Amino acid sequence: MKSLLKYTLLSCCLFVLFSGFTLPANAVASHQAKNFEMAQIPYAKWGDLAVKIAKDTFPDFEVSDYKYIGREEKSANTTQDQFELILTKNSQKRDVIVSILFNKQSGEVISVNFEEK
Repeated sequence: MKSLLKYTLLSCCLFVLFSGFTLPANAVASHQAKNFEMAQIPYAKWGDLAVKIAKDTFPDFEVSDYKYIGREEKSANTTQDQFELILTKNSQKRDVIVSILFNKQSGEVISVNFEEK
């Protein structure tokens, strides 16, 4: 039985290797489109910063959940993005809100607020 399984697995591997097997073009295009969409998410940069701040503040905790709360225009030049992060360490859990205020034109961070719920 084991030799049959090995033979079948080997046959499949050889087929893929020598047949010139490729993914359909639409599957590759779909994957590229998803990557492009992820790069275009307006809050992605600030979400990465929120996670970094949480990890720096609680170095022994892991980020176990991440939620984008939303964006609010604070003035003509400033915008605030908010994120809710769940941090866990063994049986301990911390729920934190990270608010990042930034200049819309320059992309510079004006302030970061970190609040435990």
